[in-house]
Amino acid sequence: MFKDVVSNIKKYGYSRESIKILEQDEIGVLKRYIDNLYSNSKTDIVMNGNVPAIANLLGNDANIDKLLEKIICNESVESILRAIIGKDYKLWQYSVRRTVKGDHGLALHQDSPGQFNISYLLTDNPDGHGATAILPMSHKLPRWASYMSWAGIYFCKPLLTVLSGKSGDIVFFLNRTWHARIYNKSVEAHDVLLIGFFPAGADYPPIDNINDVVNKLKSNKLKCLLDINQGTKKISSDRVKVVSKNEASEKINYAMSLETNKSNQSDIILAHLYVKIIVLEIFFFPTRKIYLFLLKILKLLK
Repeated sequence: MFKDVVSNIKKYGYSRESIKILEQDEIGVLKRYIDNLYSNSKTDIVMNGNVPAIANLLGNDANIDKLLEKIICNESVESILRAIIGKDYKLWQYSVRRTVKGDHGLALHQDSPGQFNISYLLTDNPDGHGATAILPMSHKLPRWASYMSWAGIYFCKPLLTVLSGKSGDIVFFLNRTWHARIYNKSVEAHDVLLIGFFPAGADYPPIDNINDVVNKLKSNKLKCLLDINQGTKKISSDRVKVVSKNEASEKINYAMSLETNKSNQSDIILAHLYVKIIVLEIFFFPTRKIYLFLLKILKLLK
């Protein structure tokens, strides 16, 4: 299973799996806890890609921390993380995103260099309402996603693989992969844990009040993963860079090799994808220009 997951991530940019980590009653505990957070007026809820999210779940409840730790410290999960982002990775965020009826989705985009995410579904979502959707193999393409004339979700959706699934399913994906979020036309809200990591060589902005969160944690393993006083160096007032414990002998990890063009990308495998996006751009670029021009004309006529 481990080899298949790693192979899928390197080939397609993601892997969707049904690895049993939490029991359904444990998922129920997490879900009730999160429901309470969303209904509590004191909870700091932020808008993440136009949907309500809680940026940090750690350090507030020891029992919840144990469940969250169980996911990222699972033996299979740790093996996959090491294979893709090396052994000197840091935990960035342990957040939850909720999509509700009327969510219009999010256009095609890419996230920070080196970023690797785990999505853990907390609700059954077989139709993928409000779910992340990925353009397979696009992690090997340049960082063009947000510049595409067809990046809007209604245009790009037919090309994407929607990461639907059942409660307890887990998705691993490289955030360099071109991805979007599908609109939610259902009447139900769907929750997903979003767990972000960064490997050696990557930089990121620590979560707010990170030292307070670390001090509240009981687990030494979670502390080591989150603590920016271990395994990182400050590069600006609001960013740190992940450093290897042994930089001299550390081999560049797969996630960062994509950013440095050292990932042995195959032109043959990518050729059809390049052709597809170029054809789409040839069609959509002038169409979009004409559409925007007509909108301006209509506004002037009003």
